Amino acid sequence: RFLHLLNLDGFDKTIHLSEDDRPLLDGRAITLRRRTGLLLPLNMSFGDLRIVYATAEILKVAADALTFRLTQAEDIIVLETAREVLPSAAYAVERSGTRTLVRSRQHALVDDQLTVRWGLEATFDLNTSLDEGFNNGINFLVHLSTTMVTKIPSLLLSIFVFCAALYYFLAEARTIKTVFMKQRLLTPQESNRFIGVLQNSSFGTVITSLAIAGMQASIVTFGSLIMQAGDWAVVWAVTFFCSFIPVIGAAPVALVLGLYKLIMGDVGSAVGFLVVAVIAGTTDNLVRPYLISSNEQDLNPVVSLLAIIGALLLFGMPGLFLGPVIAGVAVKIIPTLFGDVPVTEGAKGRAKKET
Repeated sequence: RFLHLLNLDGFDKTIHLSEDDRPLLDGRAITLRRRTGLLLPLNMSFGDLRIVYATAEILKVAADALTFRLTQAEDIIVLETAREVLPSAAYAVERSGTRTLVRSRQHALVDDQLTVRWGLEATFDLNTSLDEGFNNGINFLVHLSTTMVTKIPSLLLSIFVFCAALYYFLAEARTIKTVFMKQRLLTPQESNRFIGVLQNSSFGTVITSLAIAGMQASIVTFGSLIMQAGDWAVVWAVTFFCSFIPVIGAAPVALVLGLYKLIMGDVGSAVGFLVVAVIAGTTDNLVRPYLISSNEQDLNPVVSLLAIIGALLLFGMPGLFLGPVIAGVAVKIIPTLFGDVPVTEGAKGRAKKET
């Protein structure tokens, strides 16, 4: 509010102001010049700055400054702000806690304009920082979810192409093998060993990928049942297909459900879905290389992980399957061709059936 003061007499008056028997302006005396009036600010806020009181009138408000019209021989301006008032030759600054007292060095009759400037916030506002971090996190999750949704059509197309190719190779396995044997690139024994290694690597990769997809879908679905979010069948199906997305896997499904719970005000369930997302992501990025390497006894888990990452960068989505197969074949192909490493019984059986 403003204090409206008028002096209609022909002489100056020095007064003290009070309200309900309580002194105003910290009990300071002010001089009202003859036939003049004053409009003094009292407890007025401008953004994060509050004018507790001032013996000077406000002329202009800017983002980083306040301009006053001085009225006294020594005006006093008391501010309450987290910002730091910049020093100036025109005034002295005295800070006490969150309050800053600005004491004018200009006489009002000599120079009646004073501009007080301030800089960045001098103190750390925890609530503001938490709000900003929360908003940034929400924006990141929304952007991530939007990106995942836009990739669903291409993902479904890739899965369709993969299933069609897999069906063709299985249905025409005998024809493909006959064409390969007719090329006489290898002896019949070497060809059978080579085919056995290729079949073993492919079989292990496909089974591992399906097992990981089922595992991730079950983890997220179990979390949705506990936290009561969404239909469990829909959650399982969406998570199963999202698990084939490279590196990211099924974690975004849990994050989206957690975001929904957070918007609904259920913070506990949101934290629970965050834990579910971490577990699902760990299953995809750590368990997958281990399972693939366990199917390939000579393939180190680190090599398996690097093979998956490299194939994803080179081939995209199909690299999720091609990487382990190429790595497994590369590790075993030379010893197999020279007969140093025996082929597993399962691979031999599958190779014999195709003969």
